[in-house]
Formats: sequence, C-alpha cells, structure tokens
Amino acid sequence: MVAFGESLESLLGDWKAFLKTVDDSELPQETVRSLFYQQSIFYKTCAREVADQNLQAMKMLQDQRNDDAEQLFRKSYANAPTLFALRGIFRTVNAQSRPSDVINLFSEVPEQSTLKINPGVLLLLGDAYYLNQQYVRAVGIYRQIRMMNYSEVFIESAKLRIQCVSDSIDHRSFFTLYYGGLKDSTKLAFVQQSLKRYDRSTALLYHLALLGEESAGQTAEQWLTVARNTVSPELQYFALLRAAEQLFATNRFELAKGIFWQAKNIAPTKTLSEQLDERIDLCDFAAMELL
Repeated sequence: MVAFGESLESLLGDWKAFLKTVDDSELPQETVRSLFYQQSIFYKTCAREVADQNLQAMKMLQDQRNDDAEQLFRKSYANAPTLFALRGIFRTVNAQSRPSDVINLFSEVPEQSTLKINPGVLLLLGDAYYLNQQYVRAVGIYRQIRMMNYSEVFIESAKLRIQCVSDSIDHRSFFTLYYGGLKDSTKLAFVQQSLKRYDRSTALLYHLALLGEESAGQTAEQWLTVARNTVSPELQYFALLRAAEQLFATNRFELAKGIFWQAKNIAPTKTLSEQLDERIDLCDFAAMELL
C-alpha cells in the first residue's frame, strides 16, 4: 500500500490479468518449462559453495585447464544439479575430444528434469553428436533448439551449426572453430585458410564476419556479403541485423534504417520482428538529432 497505493491482492489480480493477454503462440511448452521450472540452486547444498566451485571451474576453463575444470564442475553438479554445472561438464568434456561421454552423460539425466530440454544443454549435446560424426543426429538436435524460439542467441547458434553441416565442415574443423581455444587472430587465420578448402562456405564467411575487422564500416560490409551469400532466412536476418547495427554505430542512420527494414521482413519470429520497430524509430530520432 505504501509503495503502490494498492493491496497485494489487487496487484496480483492485475498481473494475472496481464499475463492472459500475452501471446505465447511462438513458445512451445518445452520452452516454457525450460524457462520457468529450473532446479533451484538451494536444492542440496550451500549456494555460496556451489557458486565458488563454478567460478573456479570457469577460470580453469578460460585457462584451457579442461580436465581440472571438468572435475570441479562435476563436484558442483553433485552438490546441486544446476544448469550452469551441467553445461560446464559438457563443455569441458567436448573440449577434451570425448563427445561420446557427453552423449552418455545426457542419457543419465532424469527424464523429468528440465535440463533435458534446456537449449544450452541441447546445443552442447548437438555438438557432441557433430564431433562424433553423427551429423544427422546433430542436425536433429539443432532443429529442436531452433523450434524452441528461446532467444536470438540460440536461434542464431543452432542455425549456424546447421549451416556447418550443410557446408560439409568436417568434425575436426568444427572442433577447432568451437572448442580449439584459439585466440581471435589465430582463429581468423584458420577461417581464412579453411575458406580455400570450403569455397564460399556460408558458415565460414559468417565466422569471418564474427571475428570482424578493426573498422566498423568494413564489418558492416562483411555482414552484407554474408547476407547475400546465404539461403538461410534466419542467418540472413542475423547478418542484416549485425550490418545495420554497425552502420548505426558509424552514424549512417538512413542506411541502417533500410537494412533494419530488410531484416524485419524476414525475422524468424513475430516477436523479433516487432523488436526491430524500436531500432527503426531510433534511426529516425538519431538522424533528426544530427540535423
């Protein structure tokens, strides 16, 4: 009453009425479950202990100490079967070229657990199938993630991996790209060299643009090149979006606005399409401010 001038019961009533107006038609039930039914960190042990273990494991992972990181993530997961710990285990095991272990570990997760349908876990599982040269299974997992409409990040990640399969990127090159622990400069050289082998590979062109150039303008041109060379509407959307953001960053607002409109017309979901309206309006506002 002090803060809002209404009772808690009244506020809850308004909130529930609002929830009934939300359009959830683009979200499968598994996405809703994954978002709102995750295991509490307080499940079994002290939250601080789990957080400390995960933090130390992440530092080990960053230092390429994959074996040590795996063991600590496993201890954390034993204390509390959290999403963060399980993803850490899968990441470090894939990085040690043991994809079959990831596949086996996933099968041991209880069927009723929401970890089974979390897109972050599924992405690493799909990678394990890719590294195990089970490309059809990998694509099946990536498509499942795509259909969840969980977030821009997971839609983009899933479609880019599907493109890697379409471009016949072998499992060794895939490992180098995603688990090799290369510095950006080394990875850039690897991608450039790989483009000689996989001529005009959309996936490699995409990675080339991700690595970027020093000049924002050059980066925008790279993304436009990717957009012109892909048949995947989703990857074209993300390439256009990144190009427009680079153009906006260099005060080329009219060009950015035009590219945002192109991206809006092929947005993967209605929600993502509507989110671009704000960016388009921002281009108009910024252009007027410079007059």
